[in-house]
Amino acid sequence: MQTHHRNECHGHERMPLPHMQLPETRPSILDPCLESEPWIDKCPCADTLVLFLHNHPIAIIAGSNLECVSLTMRLNQLRHRMPRLEFEVADARE
Repeated sequence: MQTHHRNECHGHERMPLPHMQLPETRPSILDPCLESEPWIDKCPCADTLVLFLHNHPIAIIAGSNLECVSLTMRLNQLRHRMPRLEFEVADARE
């Protein structure tokens, strides 16, 4: 059985990361204020999907080609849904 290093299946070697200031909070992938749309694409590895943001892979997900389509559609639905109203959130807590 052939194994792959995490970055090898995307056709590039691991490169050192530049020193950068990390934000105090991590944004949610569902945040409508993100500058670009995240998307899910197939990986050359078998039964593997990749979540991309700003043309960078940010997560590797186990899944088939069929699941790629449904997960992409669901991600789009979640990102573009109407936000819940404040009283709906309060009712859910009770």
